[in-house]
Amino acid sequence: MQNQETLEIGKRLAEIRDAIAGGINKRFTEMLCSEDESVSETTVGSWIKGDTYPQINFAMKAARLYGKTLDWLFTGEDPPDQYKELLRNAMIADFRKAGMLDKYDLTDDEVFDQLARAAFDTKEKQGGG
Repeated sequence: MQNQETLEIGKRLAEIRDAIAGGINKRFTEMLCSEDESVSETTVGSWIKGDTYPQINFAMKAARLYGKTLDWLFTGEDPPDQYKELLRNAMIADFRKAGMLDKYDLTDDEVFDQLARAAFDTKEKQGGG
């Protein structure tokens, strides 16, 4: 059931999807899945449309892939400065663990710069920058 809160969470999930998966629900869904956990593309779509709340494990993973916290995903507020370096490192580790960077020979700083640029470009396209 849609409400203002699920719609706002859906907007932030769409922002993550657009930044890390090129706006493609299927690719975003694959990024959220692992050997132990899976979710359907339909379910992810319902989260993005604001029809339902995301499951906490997938919400945490989505936020971390984008270098954000659950606080940001659920409230829109950025993390305090002391957590930003921890989030950065966790995000890079998640991308490396998922094998999403295997074909690239990049340092952690280069990976983060690319992800930050993608997030900024997405925000600019949405008129938020």
